Amino acid sequence: VVNAFFSSISAISNIIMIGLFILLIFAVIGVSLFKGKFYTCSDNGPGIITKQDCIDGGFDWANGDSNFDNIIQAMRTLFILTTTEGWAGVMYTGIDAVGVDMVQKQDRHPGMVIYFISFMVCGALFVMNMFVGVVIDNFNKEKDRQEALEEKDGSGDLKTFLVCQAIAERKKKLQKKCIKPDGWRGQVYTLVHSNVFDKFIVLIVVLNTLALMSKSYQMNVYFEDLLKFLNYVFAFIFNVEMILKLASDGKRYFLDNWNLFDMFIVITADIGIILEMYSVPG
Repeated sequence: VVNAFFSSISAISNIIMIGLFILLIFAVIGVSLFKGKFYTCSDNGPGIITKQDCIDGGFDWANGDSNFDNIIQAMRTLFILTTTEGWAGVMYTGIDAVGVDMVQKQDRHPGMVIYFISFMVCGALFVMNMFVGVVIDNFNKEKDRQEALEEKDGSGDLKTFLVCQAIAERKKKLQKKCIKPDGWRGQVYTLVHSNVFDKFIVLIVVLNTLALMSKSYQMNVYFEDLLKFLNYVFAFIFNVEMILKLASDGKRYFLDNWNLFDMFIVITADIGIILEMYSVPG
């Protein structure tokens, strides 16, 4: 059991990173959907619609302990939801949310249930099952290894077999080297597959993530315009990256699942920007 636990530490650390990444993604989405909308009035009478109506009536206008006003508060709220303690109450608050400085109304946006159910599946059940699965899988491997050693009485042949098996498993993870195309496509291929280009894209991804994390309730108007401009710049860079990889790799681009995922993200972001530019206020 102890050997299985220690052999699982590396895999568990990877799962922790995946869990934090999922938490961050849903936190960014949560801030965009619910920032400033979890405030409630102590009295929800028929004549109270806005924050000002609540204050003028002598009632209390307060924010909930669980809210999405900024990225830190959103991650805290989602982390609490992973315990499945009171997650339904937070979900119903999100469903009842009307808008900033607006009194909540029951079942105003029932579609918001998709956000919370998706997080509970991905952030709570999926990640937790990954933790348990990794530990059980390593325990079974360690058990089989010990039983094999006992049967063969620790012979040198078995030890050699185990070493060769480990080497074979590592070799399976190696990717086949792509053939570099000729002409201008070869130059583009050299560019997009260089370490400098990869590091540049990683830097842009980090900056884009930081920009998304900077959104909050009651944000400065000038800062909001700056974030919008940066969003256009980042989207332009990601589109250029996709086009360059398509030009260099050709059909092979679609054989890589990560490339398909990147294309999906870029196209989705482009659609969001177009809808935002042509949306009619109010």
